[in-house]
Amino acid sequence: MKKIGLIIIVVFFIFYVIFQTHFGEILRQGNLTMLVDYLKSLGWIAWLISFIAILIQTFFPFIPFVILAGANALVFGIWEGFFMSWLFAIIGAIVAFFFSRYIAQEFAKQQTKKYPLLKKMEHQIKDNGFLIFLLGRLIPILPSSIVNFFGGISSLDFRSFFWSTFLGKLPMVFLETMMGHDIIFFKQHPKRLVFLILIFGTFIYLGYWINKRFTNKKIPNED
Repeated sequence: MKKIGLIIIVVFFIFYVIFQTHFGEILRQGNLTMLVDYLKSLGWIAWLISFIAILIQTFFPFIPFVILAGANALVFGIWEGFFMSWLFAIIGAIVAFFFSRYIAQEFAKQQTKKYPLLKKMEHQIKDNGFLIFLLGRLIPILPSSIVNFFGGISSLDFRSFFWSTFLGKLPMVFLETMMGHDIIFFKQHPKRLVFLILIFGTFIYLGYWINKRFTNKKIPNED
């Protein structure tokens, strides 16, 4: 009963922020310039609002992470913004991990069963969990939120989840931070933005290729 109550409170809070606040309206529009202006108007509390945005995006990725990471870079500076985005993304992943493991297992199972690849990976987690999740962080084989939920309901220990997330999110968060920054400063960095988009596109395609290949591949010991 306590779990159901906590789930209701969390869902109510998220939906209230998204649909009943000016901040939520900006998030729904996905307008980077408006988000930057809004955060700048908040002063020191902007870091807290940024954290809430990334936490919501962890559970409901309706807004691309590149928008949030780019906004942090534009408001706080590239390096501080990158660090904040990386740190908040790790905290969000940890919250999602424990939420799916101890509070909302059925919700997590409903989300993850949409991805056949995860079924094939279940029996590999015990021996290769860290490497599997590290690869899932480095290359977007699956949505980040699904990786978090799967970690929570799988046999993966928290230590492996934490370190695979800690290390694996570094390059992708940095890439998305730079992309978000250069979208606004395209005239100053046109070649760099194109280069970053090409790298990002390559990772996306590689993740799609790996997902498709292993989803269709017969894995030994698979029932």
